[in-house]
Amino acid sequence: MSLRIFKLEEYDHTHEREQFRKLCSILKDLYDKSAEMHLLFANINFNGVPLDALLIKPDAITVLEFKNYSGNVIAAENGDWKLDDGTIIKGGMGKNPFTQTKNNKFAVITTLNTWFPNAQVNLGHTSGVVVFNQPVTVDDHLISPKSKSWFHICDMDHISDKISDITSPAIHYSGADLDKLPKILNCDDPKYIVYESSGALQASTIPQNTAPIPTTTPKNKLSDKIRNILSNNGYMIIHEIEKPGKAASYHIGVKDLGQRVEEYVNTNYQGKLYEHQYAAAKLVYENKNVCITTSTSSGKTAIFHMSALEILEKDPDARVIAVYPMRALGSQQVDSWQNKLKNVKCGRIDGTIDSSERLRILKECSVVTFTPDTIHTFLLGKLKDNKFADALKSFLSNLKLVIIDEVHLYRGMLGSNSAYLFRRLNSCVKLAGGKLPQYITASATINDPVQHSSDISGIDTFEIVGPNMDTSPSCPTKIFLIGLGKGLSNLLTELTGNLSNDCRTITFIDSRKDVTEVAAEAEKALNLQQIGIYPFKSGLERDDYNNILSALTENKFRGVVSTSSLEVGIDIGALNIAILKGIPNSSTSFYQRIGRVGRGNANDEAVVIIMDNPNSIVTKRLFNDPQKLLSLPPEEPALYLDNENLVNIQALHFVGEGLEFQSVAGNNHIQAFNKIEQFFPQKFNEICRDVMNNQYSTEYQQFSELGGSDPENAFTLRQFDVQYKAYENNDPDQGRGDLSMQNVLREAYPEAVYIYLREPRRVIRVDKIRHEIILDKIRGNQSVSTKPRTSVLVTPQKASKIHGHISFGDFHIMNLGLSEFTQIKGYKEYVRYANGNVSENIIDYPNPNGHYRLNAFTHKMFTKGVIITHPLITSKIQRSLLAALLYETFLSDSAFERSDIEYCSGVLNTDIGGIKSNTSFITIYDKIIGGLNITSRLMNPKELRNGFRMMVDLIDNGLEQDILGVALNQQTKDAIHVMYDDLINNNSVNLGDAKVSEFVVARGSKALYLIDKDSNLTEEVIVDDVVFDNIKKEFKYYVTYVNDSSVSVDDVEEGSIIAISGVSYKGKLRGVRVINTNDLW
Repeated sequence: MSLRIFKLEEYDHTHEREQFRKLCSILKDLYDKSAEMHLLFANINFNGVPLDALLIKPDAITVLEFKNYSGNVIAAENGDWKLDDGTIIKGGMGKNPFTQTKNNKFAVITTLNTWFPNAQVNLGHTSGVVVFNQPVTVDDHLISPKSKSWFHICDMDHISDKISDITSPAIHYSGADLDKLPKILNCDDPKYIVYESSGALQASTIPQNTAPIPTTTPKNKLSDKIRNILSNNGYMIIHEIEKPGKAASYHIGVKDLGQRVEEYVNTNYQGKLYEHQYAAAKLVYENKNVCITTSTSSGKTAIFHMSALEILEKDPDARVIAVYPMRALGSQQVDSWQNKLKNVKCGRIDGTIDSSERLRILKECSVVTFTPDTIHTFLLGKLKDNKFADALKSFLSNLKLVIIDEVHLYRGMLGSNSAYLFRRLNSCVKLAGGKLPQYITASATINDPVQHSSDISGIDTFEIVGPNMDTSPSCPTKIFLIGLGKGLSNLLTELTGNLSNDCRTITFIDSRKDVTEVAAEAEKALNLQQIGIYPFKSGLERDDYNNILSALTENKFRGVVSTSSLEVGIDIGALNIAILKGIPNSSTSFYQRIGRVGRGNANDEAVVIIMDNPNSIVTKRLFNDPQKLLSLPPEEPALYLDNENLVNIQALHFVGEGLEFQSVAGNNHIQAFNKIEQFFPQKFNEICRDVMNNQYSTEYQQFSELGGSDPENAFTLRQFDVQYKAYENNDPDQGRGDLSMQNVLREAYPEAVYIYLREPRRVIRVDKIRHEIILDKIRGNQSVSTKPRTSVLVTPQKASKIHGHISFGDFHIMNLGLSEFTQIKGYKEYVRYANGNVSENIIDYPNPNGHYRLNAFTHKMFTKGVIITHPLITSKIQRSLLAALLYETFLSDSAFERSDIEYCSGVLNTDIGGIKSNTSFITIYDKIIGGLNITSRLMNPKELRNGFRMMVDLIDNGLEQDILGVALNQQTKDAIHVMYDDLINNNSVNLGDAKVSEFVVARGSKALYLIDKDSNLTEEVIVDDVVFDNIKKEFKYYVTYVNDSSVSVDDVEEGSIIAISGVSYKGKLRGVRVINTNDLW
C-alpha cells in the first residue's frame, strides 16, 4: 500500500466534505502507484485541537485547513483576513486562519513528539496550508518571510502542486515508520479507514528507523508480569496502548554561555546538554524572557541553574528567586541548587524557616527559593516590619531573575491572585531602585503557555522553548485500560504483593478521602511495616509531610496514593508503575501523571494502568475508543483579574495603610504610583488611587476590616475561604491537618469519621468561631466510616448584577450571583466487622448518643453561576439529574477542576430578569466563595450547544445511567431533546448584556474624542490605554490631547472615541488585555 486515508469523524460543513473528496482524488492520482507510503488523516483531533486534515509523506508533514471563500484574499499574521468586499475570513474560535494553522501545527508537533518520536524527523519543519474550496488570489505581504517558509495559501485548483512541492530535508520517515504510525495513533480500526491503495509498497530509499530508541528488550518485561497479575485477579484488560520511548540528542560545548556555565556543565553533565537546554540557556544569556514547555523530566532544573549562573556572572550582587508552587518542591529543589551550584549560596524561605534565619538568607544568599505564598506574606508582606524592611528593600533592588516553575498550576484563585502578586513584586522592585527582573517560566502543555506566562508575570514578551525542541530521552510505556474488577485497593494490594521490591507505584485519585482510605486498606492487607504505602494530599501536618517526603525521595516506600498534588515535579525517581482511577479531563493532567513513571530510564519500561471510572464521560469515551486519548484538551489556565472581591483584596495588600507600597514608595505616593501603574489593570489602579485619596468603597472597607493589620495572612492566595485546623482532643499540639470549609462538609462534619493518615478519628466538635476541629479516638476493633446526609439550596440573588441573559426561543440562560445553603441533618454510618459483615445505620442530628446537639450543621456562601430555565424544566422531570448530566458534559469538554464547580436545581422565589417567580431552573455554579464566574463559559452558545449535544448522544446510546448511576425517565430524555432542538434551531438573543465590540481603537493610536454629541465637537487625542470591564461589559478609554499633552481624560465611554480611517489602529480583546492587531481602521 502506498496511500492510506483515514477519517476519524464526519465533517460538519458541506464545503469540508467537498474538499475532502477532491483531496482524496488528487492524492490517489499522485501516490497510488508510488514506491513510498503516504498517509492522510482527516478530521482528526490532537490535544484538543481539531484538524481538517493531516498529510504525512516520507519527506513532509503538512497540516491542511479547509476554507470556503473566493476572490482576492488579504492575509495577515496578526490581523483579520479579508476579501475585497470586506468579508472577514474566520479561523475558528475567533482566530485568523494563520493563527489557527499555527496552533494546529503545534498540536501535531506535541502529539507526534509524545507518541511517535523519531530521531530522523525534525517536527519543527511541519508545514501548514490554508486551502480554499473556490478560486482565490492572495495578497500575503503582511505575512513575514520567516512564516512563509512553512505557511502556504492556495485553492483546490493548485493544491496538487503545493502538496508535491512541500518537502523538507529535516524529515525522513521510512516505510516502516509510516506503516506503524496509524496503529500508534489508534487510527487503524476499520471504521476509520476510507481508502487503501492496492499497489505493493517497494523498499524505501530513505534510511530505516524502525525503532524509536536503540534499546534492548528487557527479559521478563514488567508489562508481561502485570498483564498476568491483572488476568489472574479478575481485571479485564479492555485495551493496550504502546507509548514509544526515544533517545536523547545532545549539544556539545557551551563556551558561549560564559565561564561559570561551562564549569557547571563540565562538572555535572560531562560537557554536554540536551539541545533544548542549550537553546533555552542561550536565550536567557541574550536577556530574553523564556517559557519552557518541554516534557516532564526533560532537564528544566539545569536550565534554571545555568540561567542563575549567567545572571550572577554578569552581576555578582544580583539576587535570583525560584518560585515553586508547593512547599515540598522548594524544599527538595533548594538542595539541588546548593549541590549543583557549589560556589553560590542558596537558601529557602517558607513557613518552616524562623525570622533570624530569614534575615541571614536575605543578606547572604544569591539564590532563594520561595512559594508564591511566602512572597506574599514575607517578601512583600513584611516590608512594613522595621525588623525586615531594609534587608527586603536591598534584596528587591538587586533582584535580576525570577523563575516560576509549574506555571500551568497558576490558574483559578491561585493564578488570579498570583498575577497581581508578581505585578506587585515588579512594582516594588522598581520602587526600591531596581530594574524589571528577567523571567523564566516552566509549564506543562496548556493553551497558549506564552500568553499565560505574560498574564501571570505582567511581562509582555516571552520566547518559547517547546516540545518541537525537546531532545530529552524517555522510556517505552505500556498503557493498560482495565475494568473495575475487585476495585482499586485490591489492585494496589495485588501489584505490591506480587511484584519485586524494586517496583514502586503511584496511584492518582481525585478524592482526598479516597486517597487516605485506599492507602490504608492496601497497607493493612499487605501487613507492611516500615516500607509502606503512603497517602499524599494537601493539608498534612508539617512533620507528617516531611516524613512522607523523606520516604519518597529516599526510596523507602512501596507505593504512594495521591490527589493531583503529586502531578508536579517532586523527584521520585524510583517510580515505574502509575495507576489512574479514570482519565483526568485534560491532557495536561494526564501527561503529568503518566510522566511520573520511568523517568530517565531510556532502556527500561514503565507501565500505566487506567481503571475504568463509570461516572466519568471522558473515561467512557476513551474506553469505547482509545483514539480519543490523543484528543484530550490541554488545561485552560483561566484567570479572573476583574473579580471584584479579588481586586479589592489585592489593592488592600498593595496600598493599604502602612503596607508594601507605602513602605517602598516614600512620601510622594502619587508620583511613585505614576511610575508603576502600567503594570496593573485599570480597575485596580482606580481603587488604589481612591484609597490614596482616602476614598473607600463599601467592598474595600469590608475587606480592610476583616484583614486588620495583617491582611496578607488573613487573605491567602489560594482561596477566600478560611482554613480549619484539626486537633486531637485535649492535645492541641497533635495537629491532624488543615481543611477548607468545603472539605469540612465532605470529611469532617460533626460526628464524622475522619481519616488523617491511617488512623480514623471521630469528630467531636467543629468550632466555627475558632475554625477548629476536635477529634477523638474510635473505640473498638471495627472499621467505621461515615457519609453525610446533605441537602443544598441554591437561590439566585435578585440584588446581584445580571452578567448576561441569553434566550434561544423558550430556552433561557442567565449569569448572575447565587447563594448556596448547605445543610447536613445527619449521616450514614457503616460498620465493618472482623467477619466481613457490614451494618448501616442512619443517624439524625441531634444524636442522643453523640456529641452534636443542634438539628443541622449548616454553611452558607455567595458565588456566581448560570441558571437555565425552559417550560419543560418542571417537577415532572428529574431536574437534579438533568443538572448533573449537564455538569458532567461541561466538565468533560472544558478541562476545569471538578472541585471548583457544582450543580443543583431549584425554583425561583422572586422575579429575576423577566423570569417569573416559581419558575423551575437548573444551575451550574462556582464552588468558590464570591465566585470567579468560571461557569460563565456556558454563556457561549457554542459551548452550551455542545454540552447539550453530548447529553443527547449519551441518552440516545443509553449511556447516561453509567454516568449518573441511575436511569433518566422518558420525560426527562424528551425534555433534553426539545431543549437541544431549541438551542440549534434558534438564534441566540441577548436579553441582559451589552454587546461587546469586536474591535476598539488600540493603545498608542490617534483618534477623535467626541467632546459634545449635540454639536459634534471633537478633539484629536492619543489613546494612552483602553481597558475592558468584564463586570459592566464595556470598554473605557484613557486619552491625552494631541495639541496639549498636559490635558488627559480618564474613563471615556467607548462611543465617544472615533477611529480615524487609515490612521487609527484596531485593538482586540485577548485574555485579560487589549492587544494591537496592527490593522488600520
